[in-house]
Amino acid sequence: MKFKVDFILKNNQSCFRKYLTYYSKLVYDYINREEKRIYSIDTYISYLKIAKLDGFFNDLLTSEELEALYDWTHHEQVSYQLPIVVERAYEKWQLVFFSDKYDCLFKQLNPIVFGLVLRAIRECNNISKTALADMIGVDRKTVILTENGQRFSSLDYIYKFSKLFQISIDMLISYSL
Repeated sequence: MKFKVDFILKNNQSCFRKYLTYYSKLVYDYINREEKRIYSIDTYISYLKIAKLDGFFNDLLTSEELEALYDWTHHEQVSYQLPIVVERAYEKWQLVFFSDKYDCLFKQLNPIVFGLVLRAIRECNNISKTALADMIGVDRKTVILTENGQRFSSLDYIYKFSKLFQISIDMLISYSL
């Protein structure tokens, strides 16, 4: 998977723990910063993709696993062997971050990633969803559904968006792959 971020995710237990204790917080801190103009769009898109994967991962976890992960990350490790419930969560993390199942976020154009790209560009330019809707001539709900990947943009939407932000449609697509 292709990311442009300040850390490297490796498929091992040590990185899993570091992801839970540090990297996931870093991702959300980065995304939730007030000033987004300081980001390069491709870096911001990478963080949005990681956040989306993190959401998929969290959706797979049971309450028992969430509790076990909290205990495991907030207490000193007694042994290198993972507790059985943490081991199940670790396998789910591997499934989401290191298997082909979620490669659609990285290898093909799809509405989820395309929506993330459009969101990143809009936020990096400090434009609200309402303002964008007014500028493009659609309602706010269209912007929300498009950015959430629940609706693929019409060609008219993409054209107006690309003109508004002075970015080629080719570039929009390349950011999405």
